[in-house]
Amino acid sequence: MTFTRQACPDGQAGQQQQVTSQKPGSISYKASSNQKDSQPPALTVIGGTDDGCGNRLGSRERRQAIIRQQIRPGMTVTDVENALGKPERRKSRNGQLTYYYSRNRNSRTVTFDQHGCVRTAR
Repeated sequence: MTFTRQACPDGQAGQQQQVTSQKPGSISYKASSNQKDSQPPALTVIGGTDDGCGNRLGSRERRQAIIRQQIRPGMTVTDVENALGKPERRKSRNGQLTYYYSRNRNSRTVTFDQHGCVRTAR
């Protein structure tokens, strides 16, 4: 089942579905009258989350790193800005973006690849 705000693609037609909310952890299946067996159809996952950086960090790892102001490979530009704030200086060269931070005797450099993912952090 696909949810979209757009019309059906050419060659496909929409079909009204009856949906009921179930309690978490419960399983309910009712075969329609035109199905020969009462087995539920195979479940196909069509989509998933993609952070654009290969999903190298889980949501918990990502949150903990941001809270601890740790920069790790697989983080996005937004993650770094959430952890360290806006950079004092930015430089873009050959498809790579570099953020420069210098606060309280600490200087940090974070380099992102062409997809906006952390490549190196010093």
